[in-house]
Amino acid sequence: MLRALKVFWSSLGGLYYELFLLMGVNLAWLGLSLLVVTAPPATAGVYYLAHHLARGESVRFSLFVQGMRRYFGRSWLLAIVVVAINALLVGNILFYANFANQWVRLLSVFWGYVLLFWLAMLIYLFPLLIEQESKSLLLLLRNAALLVLDNVAFTLTLGVLLLLFLLLNVALAVPLFLIVMSGLALIQSKALLTVLEKYREPTGAPE
Repeated sequence: MLRALKVFWSSLGGLYYELFLLMGVNLAWLGLSLLVVTAPPATAGVYYLAHHLARGESVRFSLFVQGMRRYFGRSWLLAIVVVAINALLVGNILFYANFANQWVRLLSVFWGYVLLFWLAMLIYLFPLLIEQESKSLLLLLRNAALLVLDNVAFTLTLGVLLLLFLLLNVALAVPLFLIVMSGLALIQSKALLTVLEKYREPTGAPE
């Protein structure tokens, strides 16, 4: 829990120090997301810039454009997978919830837990797309699932903090709405780098 709070707080610090750049990137992401074809690459561009910022490197707007170009195809494949799995899980929940038999309806609870696990995986998916050398989508999904399973408390705490960040953006509307995507990407990127630290030690988990 403390690690997640530390990641969240340090991300807010990074957001503050690069506020105007991240606002510009967020506005560019909003504009490009209105066009379906550029929405996933724009998202990848935000995470690419956030990845460099999370590492403590100097960042500039051109990193956003570079990330869009570099991950144009992969970001689209990942977006298709995310949308498909979201639709499948929500569809299963609604399907079983409408059964008259209460025992069958319990399957909707099972799929609800699967959906929560999937939402936890989403915390790591786009940051992993940038971080890992292999861009295989199956490896990406596997690694995200393993990170959730091996860091349950950290991931759940971070998920709550991300939800609070989103709710705060909704509550304050215009001021924080200008940095919502940049903020989420930075928090998630810092979170990934934090959990990966232990696996980079000699006694860490196997790849």
